[in-house]
Amino acid sequence: MTEEYRWRTVDFRPAPDGWRTAWITRDGLEICTMPGWLIREEIEHASPNSDGQSTGYRDVIASRIDHNGIEPIETVSDASFWYILAPGEDVPTSTEVAAEIDRRKPAQATKKT
Repeated sequence: MTEEYRWRTVDFRPAPDGWRTAWITRDGLEICTMPGWLIREEIEHASPNSDGQSTGYRDVIASRIDHNGIEPIETVSDASFWYILAPGEDVPTSTEVAAEIDRRKPAQATKKT
Protein backbone atom coordinates (compact mmCIF):
# COMPACT_ATOMS: atom_id res chain seq x y z
CA MET A 1 0.00 0.00 0.00
CA THR A 2 1.35 3.44 -0.95
CA GLU A 3 0.66 6.51 1.14
CA GLU A 4 -0.31 9.76 -0.56
CA TYR A 5 0.43 13.18 0.91
CA ARG A 6 -1.69 16.27 0.35
CA TRP A 7 -1.98 19.73 1.88
CA ARG A 8 -5.12 21.00 3.63
CA THR A 9 -5.64 24.70 4.34
CA VAL A 10 -6.43 25.24 8.02
CA ASP A 11 -6.19 29.04 8.33
CA PHE A 12 -5.74 32.29 6.42
CA ARG A 13 -3.89 35.36 7.71
CA PRO A 14 -4.41 38.65 5.84
CA ALA A 15 -1.27 40.45 4.73
CA PRO A 16 -0.73 43.96 6.05
CA ASP A 17 -1.01 46.74 3.48
CA GLY A 18 1.88 46.90 1.05
CA TRP A 19 2.59 43.21 0.38
CA ARG A 20 2.51 42.52 -3.35
CA THR A 21 3.34 39.84 -5.88
CA ALA A 22 5.31 40.34 -9.09
CA TRP A 23 4.35 38.41 -12.22
CA ILE A 24 5.95 38.25 -15.66
CA THR A 25 3.18 38.04 -18.25
CA ARG A 26 3.04 38.33 -22.04
CA ASP A 27 2.43 42.04 -21.50
CA GLY A 28 5.42 42.49 -19.19
CA LEU A 29 5.49 43.11 -15.44
CA GLU A 30 2.27 42.87 -13.44
CA ILE A 31 2.15 43.84 -9.75
CA CYS A 32 -0.79 42.55 -7.68
CA THR A 33 -1.83 43.07 -4.08
CA MET A 34 -1.13 39.94 -2.04
CA PRO A 35 -4.18 39.06 0.08
CA GLY A 36 -2.29 37.08 2.73
CA TRP A 37 -0.82 33.78 3.79
CA LEU A 38 -2.42 30.34 3.89
CA ILE A 39 -1.53 28.05 6.77
CA ARG A 40 -1.66 24.43 5.60
CA GLU A 41 -1.10 21.05 7.20
CA GLU A 42 0.19 17.94 5.49
CA ILE A 43 -2.24 15.02 5.43
CA GLU A 44 -1.21 11.40 4.86
CA HIS A 45 -3.77 9.23 3.06
CA ALA A 46 -3.34 5.45 3.30
CA SER A 47 -5.66 4.99 0.33
CA PRO A 48 -7.29 7.32 -2.22
CA ASN A 49 -10.65 7.20 -0.38
CA SER A 50 -9.34 7.61 3.17
CA ASP A 51 -9.91 10.76 5.24
CA GLY A 52 -6.22 10.98 6.07
CA GLN A 53 -4.22 11.77 9.17
CA SER A 54 -2.16 14.85 9.90
CA THR A 55 1.60 14.25 9.74
CA GLY A 56 2.20 17.21 12.06
CA TYR A 57 3.93 19.24 9.34
CA ARG A 58 2.62 22.70 8.49
CA ASP A 59 3.65 25.38 6.05
CA VAL A 60 2.83 29.02 5.51
CA ILE A 61 2.52 30.05 1.90
CA ALA A 62 1.69 33.26 0.06
CA SER A 63 -1.67 33.39 -1.65
CA ARG A 64 -3.35 35.12 -4.53
CA ILE A 65 -6.93 35.76 -5.55
CA ASP A 66 -8.03 33.84 -8.61
CA HIS A 67 -11.39 33.08 -10.18
CA ASN A 68 -11.57 30.08 -7.80
CA GLY A 69 -11.00 32.21 -4.69
CA ILE A 70 -7.82 32.43 -2.63
CA GLU A 71 -5.24 29.84 -3.61
CA PRO A 72 -1.59 29.14 -2.80
CA ILE A 73 0.82 30.72 -5.25
CA GLU A 74 2.87 27.50 -5.55
CA THR A 75 -0.08 25.63 -7.09
CA VAL A 76 -0.82 28.22 -9.75
CA SER A 77 -0.40 26.47 -13.09
CA ASP A 78 0.65 29.74 -14.71
CA ALA A 79 4.45 29.89 -14.45
CA SER A 80 4.38 33.70 -14.59
CA PHE A 81 4.91 34.19 -10.82
CA TRP A 82 8.22 35.96 -10.13
CA TYR A 83 8.47 36.98 -6.46
CA ILE A 84 6.92 38.72 -3.45
CA LEU A 85 7.53 42.39 -2.71
CA ALA A 86 7.51 43.53 0.92
CA PRO A 87 5.96 46.84 1.98
CA GLY A 88 8.19 49.68 0.79
CA GLU A 89 10.20 47.45 -1.57
CA ASP A 90 10.78 49.06 -4.96
CA VAL A 91 9.07 47.66 -8.04
CA PRO A 92 11.60 45.98 -10.37
CA THR A 93 13.13 48.20 -13.03
CA SER A 94 12.62 47.57 -16.73
CA THR A 95 16.23 46.29 -16.87
CA GLU A 96 15.52 43.74 -14.09
CA VAL A 97 12.31 42.66 -15.82
CA ALA A 98 14.14 42.20 -19.14
CA ALA A 99 16.84 40.14 -17.40
CA GLU A 100 14.20 37.91 -15.79
CA ILE A 101 12.43 37.41 -19.13
CA ASP A 102 15.76 36.43 -20.72
CA ARG A 103 16.51 34.03 -17.83
CA ARG A 104 13.19 32.25 -18.44
CA LYS A 105 13.79 31.69 -22.14
CA PRO A 106 14.70 28.09 -23.00
CA ALA A 107 18.34 27.55 -23.87
CA GLN A 108 18.91 28.09 -27.57
CA ALA A 109 20.14 25.05 -29.45
CA THR A 110 23.64 25.46 -30.82
CA LYS A 111 23.51 25.88 -34.58
CA LYS A 112 25.87 23.80 -36.67
CA THR A 113 27.31 25.48 -39.72
